[in-house]
Amino acid sequence: MEIDPEHSSFMPSGDLFHFKQFSLEQAGCGMRIGTDGVLLGAWASIDTREETPLQILDAGCGTGLIALMLAQRYPRAEVTALEIEPTAVERATYNAVQSPFSSRVRVVQADFSTWQAPQALYDLIVSNPPYYKNTLQARSEARHTARAIGFLSPKEVLRRASALLSSQGIVALVTPYDQLEELRMFAFTQGLTPTRLTAVHTTPGKPPKRLLSEWTRRGGQLLQPASLQTLVIHGDTIASYSPEYLDLVRPFYTFL
Repeated sequence: MEIDPEHSSFMPSGDLFHFKQFSLEQAGCGMRIGTDGVLLGAWASIDTREETPLQILDAGCGTGLIALMLAQRYPRAEVTALEIEPTAVERATYNAVQSPFSSRVRVVQADFSTWQAPQALYDLIVSNPPYYKNTLQARSEARHTARAIGFLSPKEVLRRASALLSSQGIVALVTPYDQLEELRMFAFTQGLTPTRLTAVHTTPGKPPKRLLSEWTRRGGQLLQPASLQTLVIHGDTIASYSPEYLDLVRPFYTFL
């Protein structure tokens, strides 16, 4: 169900997060803007194809962060932002309408697991899915929906995405690093193989906490196994950032 911004009851609260080309209203959203989403929006589909994606789907868009980042990065792309939680849908709709990309970003309220896609095939599907397997009930129902794996697991994203990708399409995820082998085995059953894998370290020398991954259909082709790359967010101190992280997010953050 698409939300008509002209008939929405939402009024902006002033709880805004400003990026270079757009701002995000996030009051009342279950999962607020964080490093995971920014990383995925900046990292997904970099230098992985000859042609840029024209049809993009953000499954579980929250405030619309990743959808708007991708609309900024790919000026020719049409972006569909899918979200199940009503408050987040209103915020994402408002954020999209207020952005410079309003004509190319469409927010839809739906459950990705059962959604009937009007656009048959997508060149890029992205998701920052819930991944807490044993989470307690959060302070609000919206936050519980945003965090709990039962609402949209990484495996469910891969399962649904496998039927919605174009011939050269990619699905990109951010998940806990320790889910890599589990995701790799499940993806194989869906005809998907990893083409990019990046282990995200918070600081140098610390074990990786997050995994950025891209998957595509194997088809009949023999694909080169993806090697594991690394990305360190902070420098020698938590107050500094690594050069590779700064290069990645510089197009978005206002302080860079």
